[in-house]
Amino acid sequence: MFGIQNKLNKYNLHYIFLGILSLNYLIPLLIFKDITLFYHDALDSEIVYNSVIGKAHLNGLDEIKIFLNEQIKIDYLRRAFQPLTLLYSIFNIELAYWLTDIIVKLTSYFSFYLLAKKFHKKSFPCYLSACLYASINIPTHSGLGTAIFPYIIYLLIYKENINFKNYIIIFFFGLNSDFLTTILSLPFLVLLTISINPSNKKFKFAKYVKIFLTFCAAIIISNNNLILLTLGSEVMHRMEFIRESQPFINILKIFFIELFKVPRGFNWYLFYSLPMMLLTLFVFLFIFSIKNKQAKYIFFLIIFLQFIMVSIKLNFIAEFYSNLPGLLGTLNPRYAKTILPLLFTFLTFLMLINAKFYLRKIFNTVVISCVLLTQVNSSIVPSYKKFIIKEDNYRNIYTFKGYYLYEDYIKVKQIVRNKKTISIGLDPMSAIVNGIYTIDGYHNVYPLAYKKKFYKIIEDELNNNLKTKKYFKNWGSRVYAFVDDPENIKINFKEAKKVGADYVISKYDLNNDKLSLICRDCSKYFNLYIIN
Repeated sequence: MFGIQNKLNKYNLHYIFLGILSLNYLIPLLIFKDITLFYHDALDSEIVYNSVIGKAHLNGLDEIKIFLNEQIKIDYLRRAFQPLTLLYSIFNIELAYWLTDIIVKLTSYFSFYLLAKKFHKKSFPCYLSACLYASINIPTHSGLGTAIFPYIIYLLIYKENINFKNYIIIFFFGLNSDFLTTILSLPFLVLLTISINPSNKKFKFAKYVKIFLTFCAAIIISNNNLILLTLGSEVMHRMEFIRESQPFINILKIFFIELFKVPRGFNWYLFYSLPMMLLTLFVFLFIFSIKNKQAKYIFFLIIFLQFIMVSIKLNFIAEFYSNLPGLLGTLNPRYAKTILPLLFTFLTFLMLINAKFYLRKIFNTVVISCVLLTQVNSSIVPSYKKFIIKEDNYRNIYTFKGYYLYEDYIKVKQIVRNKKTISIGLDPMSAIVNGIYTIDGYHNVYPLAYKKKFYKIIEDELNNNLKTKKYFKNWGSRVYAFVDDPENIKINFKEAKKVGADYVISKYDLNNDKLSLICRDCSKYFNLYIIN
């Protein structure tokens, strides 16, 4: 009888915490009738790639030609061969993304819960920490790599006999892992596992090798295109990347800014980082009140990882990377920071279960606050703009519909058909989502020769703004028609035509003898011009 009651209580707690995670979808649906998300590096890039990859699997590789004047190949795209990306072949872009988001969050939740319950018999800290990990293990569009990390730790420490089913699970999740964000964080996963391994559990080297070989083999199989590209001889725009060194005092400053997630302005990033800011402050305030060696080990591992993240700005390290052959010199070691949510969550879990009675309520309150904040933080800016300042002609770019303007771009597509466009003052990736070919966009890998061609289009604009010029020349992944002064736009439309653009989608009114306005009524947010 008591066993049945305990089982019911267990399921009830799961429902409660999964219900909390569902607030991320339900609250914005109630407020905006749409689900909100932070658009940076998501709606403006990665989600668009996933969508086009999905279409390419369904309709053929010609779908890739929609990108950047047909300069992009399937081999350049992350997640091109992840099975999870097939969701974008089956469902529309928004549903595919939210299904991916739910799968990653559920994996994060149950994976961490499985590990936590082996550490502690009392249920509440296990559920709460699992919910915390599912909340802060973002972004979710990169795949399932970090979501399965707690399960891997569970196998390494607690599973005496690894069976075929366990290897199949590891292999499947490896196939659905992003190469860069997962591989670079694996050394820190090993360090974390060793740090929390109970004294009565022997370190079994052979088990570690088998599990990590299985996981890494799957990652390599589904990301082989990126590995071959890195080892290849194609000259990409990344060859011009300049990794600037910094004086030590600046590096120290950056270290503390990144460690405490200090925002660099009152903008979307403040609300994006707010949960981790609160969690970091909590950890630093109370870590030394906890008498637990494992917690201390993880704390210093976080410090060590954060230091490595900024140390790449040291002169000799920057030079070392610059001298590596091919694309190897452009790989970003900072991707290892994707394990930070797991480090912080497990450290928080250890603090919760080892806290003295008078601190436990404070700890629980802080963690619950972090969890709840992650469910609503993407809705804060649009709520403020819509309901507080009541911004005129408000467009909620924190939603798929608001960002991609489906209805507006339908009119553009009917006019331009399969001709190519360039966007001014607007994200060109929105045009791509709506089936419109572009000569611009946000791309991590593309031919260097094309960067030089595109430079001629924006050269006069860049000469007006040296900061933007440096941004483009030293990095260049945002191949945008940058505008310094909307009242005096100096985009070279003759060069744009030569490169391949026939139309201009512009947020600004353009008065140029190379252009003719052909649709002012396509949208209240932009006009459409044809290049004469």
